Amino acid sequence: MKHAIRVVLAMVFLLSVVATVQASPTVRAVLKAEPASYSGSCPAKITFKGTIMSSKAGRVQYKFIRSDNANAPVQTLVFDKPGRKAVSTTWQLGGPNLPQYAGWEAIQIIYPQQATSNKAMFKVQCADAATEKKPDLGMYGFLKIGKHKKEVRWSGTITLTPDDALLISNGKPAFDLYYGYREYQNVAVAGPFKNKIYFNNTLVSQQTNLSTGPKEIKQVHTQAYIGPNSGKLQFKIDADNEVAESREDNNSHFYVNVRFKGFDQVSKKPDLVVDDIYLSRACTVVAKVRNAGNGQVPDSVWTVHKPDSSALYLSVNGKGWGGSTIWKFDPAKKMMNPGGVALYQSKLKISKGSVVSAQIDHTNKVAESSEKNNTKTVKLVCP
Repeated sequence: MKHAIRVVLAMVFLLSVVATVQASPTVRAVLKAEPASYSGSCPAKITFKGTIMSSKAGRVQYKFIRSDNANAPVQTLVFDKPGRKAVSTTWQLGGPNLPQYAGWEAIQIIYPQQATSNKAMFKVQCADAATEKKPDLGMYGFLKIGKHKKEVRWSGTITLTPDDALLISNGKPAFDLYYGYREYQNVAVAGPFKNKIYFNNTLVSQQTNLSTGPKEIKQVHTQAYIGPNSGKLQFKIDADNEVAESREDNNSHFYVNVRFKGFDQVSKKPDLVVDDIYLSRACTVVAKVRNAGNGQVPDSVWTVHKPDSSALYLSVNGKGWGGSTIWKFDPAKKMMNPGGVALYQSKLKISKGSVVSAQIDHTNKVAESSEKNNTKTVKLVCP
């Protein structure tokens, strides 16, 4: 009796499996690429035409898959009866950065079963990519440095003195730099791209939003703080590789070795600057003066009293007004040491908008590390 029951149950299970198999449709897909082989101007457009076949009515879900692993959306077809339906997609590719490519695309059935079509193979050869002419940026001529435009050949050595410096601030000199670059392949570069200048691997200057015409030569004048310790000054054309060039190995091999002489004698000098000019509550002019150098102001500024002693001089709307000696408005010698600050509270009263200039050490009695930053000009308006 038990044996008969087992036989009946096995037959029921088998029949249910058969019924399930018969109830599920069979879905197949095929795909082809047109053209399967492309040669010509890029980008190329490849069209993939396919057919999805279902043995039963119902819903079929699928998506396209391809060799670059791009993620395509799932799509749905509804079959009213057994049959086939056409599907298609396109792929556009090829260009200067991808002159040739061989790949495939296929149809992946998601529902009601898992299946994948044949791989529709194709290949692309961009005929214009091989002949496309690219620009080539590089340095032109030699480097010139300093007020006297001393010339030095690339990979050479140059010696700079304080007389070459544009200015010296806190013992650190700044110099004018002159160089040229050009395009060598007769191809315009719309840009923008950047040139960068490094001293001992530290960025000291950069030029942005650059461009060139075909074989155009561009001259650059810039300034940079370098030194006073010796080192390597390096120039990089298209420093961030923003331009696709015919060659990239000739953009950053331009450098000179820089030696400094005599800067130890100026590195401990004071540097008098006017930090600010403003009005007091009574609308009188106040000037804030600071020793921005790393050396002391000589004591003689306070002990030697002469008509031409070092002083602060004010001008209003281009006309001289007068001022005060340092020993008089800074009797506590606050400005003597590096970083020291003193205030000159004048009796110059502003009744309406005026342009006021303040010049410290206008008689040049103090030997400073820089003589070019002693004047400040502002517009003041009494409320």
